[in-house]
Amino acid sequence: GGKTYRDYASDILGSAQHQLSIVEDLLRLSRFDLADQPLELETVTAQSLSNDILAIAQGIGLQRGITLEQDIPAPAFTFAIDRRGIKQVAHNPLSNAIKFSPPTETVTLRIAPHAEGTKIVARDSGPGIPNDLLETIFEPLQMVDPTVRVRCGSGPLGHKANRHGT
Repeated sequence: GGKTYRDYASDILGSAQHQLSIVEDLLRLSRFDLADQPLELETVTAQSLSNDILAIAQGIGLQRGITLEQDIPAPAFTFAIDRRGIKQVAHNPLSNAIKFSPPTETVTLRIAPHAEGTKIVARDSGPGIPNDLLETIFEPLQMVDPTVRVRCGSGPLGHKANRHGT
């Protein structure tokens, strides 16, 4: 593509700011009970949220040779979210989709209206999770396949977003 060094620097800055926000959230949550944390709701479009999430993940994608795509069937669709919280929730499966996909593959972020609200999905071509292990992926520090090693990440080990939404 036609990315410039300025675009790459912007992507790196966005990723660093996201990591800082994760650390700030962890520190905040370590001091207070989760129930005491008010949500900071704001109205966003599906396109705006997708752009934010992909900007954070762009650096990981570039390192792995992964192409990131958006699938936003209703770009102007709006919904109320806590932006920091939803970016964290959506970034984890997208990051894992990138890390577990073979190099040169494509990972797609889909944000679409859904009967129950909004559906956010990271679609990839990685190995996926066997159906009999799906119930265990949200248990802390579970690894679906211990032979797969990942050098970095911010979500539970083994959490794979292949064809599963957040």
